[in-house]
Amino acid sequence: AAPIGSGKTSLLSEWHRRLDERKDEYRTTWITVDGEDCDKARFWRHFLAALARIIPELNEDHFFALYGQDPKAFYHELSNFLYRSIEGDRTVPVIFIDNLDAAPSLFIAEILGFIGEYLPKRFHVIAAGAHFPAKCIQVNRRNDVCFFPYEKLAFSQEETTVITRYVVKTSDVEKIAATLQAITEGWITGVRSCIEAISHGVISSDQDQY
Repeated sequence: AAPIGSGKTSLLSEWHRRLDERKDEYRTTWITVDGEDCDKARFWRHFLAALARIIPELNEDHFFALYGQDPKAFYHELSNFLYRSIEGDRTVPVIFIDNLDAAPSLFIAEILGFIGEYLPKRFHVIAAGAHFPAKCIQVNRRNDVCFFPYEKLAFSQEETTVITRYVVKTSDVEKIAATLQAITEGWITGVRSCIEAISHGVISSDQDQY
């Protein structure tokens, strides 16, 4: 969890790209939650579609209909299916869920509850959002949730200076780097956007446009 504009989606996209290149080791899929996903059925429809991209034999219509009839039975049957689907397969399924906090808190609890209690342990889920209420995190019973501190999404002043040196070849590079740090608060997306703009000549390093 990290503030809006801190680079969560950029980080997830980079992780997704790198893992997707290693198809002999990983199977990756992606879901972006939006305001309309407050409708639980709509979210689970998208979740099933994402699973089908890495497990083609999954029958989306069957499981979606089952969810509408009996959510508990849906969880159990989908879990059993997923366990069977990975038997004999050495690749690691990875599900990326971006903007998860767009869903209501109780719905986040349901999603994380399914992940923690029913999803096979070999499946990895990487979720990002501006915030996750503590009561939602506690529903996970596997005790294997790993938090990526949002501070790691921000560069230190020293790191911003090092990066700035790559594109700014003037004596006032430290002053420029300090200005970038102050404006962006070190958030990776902001620093990178400014550096790329300078390197491509969109803005000049001696201008206060950034």
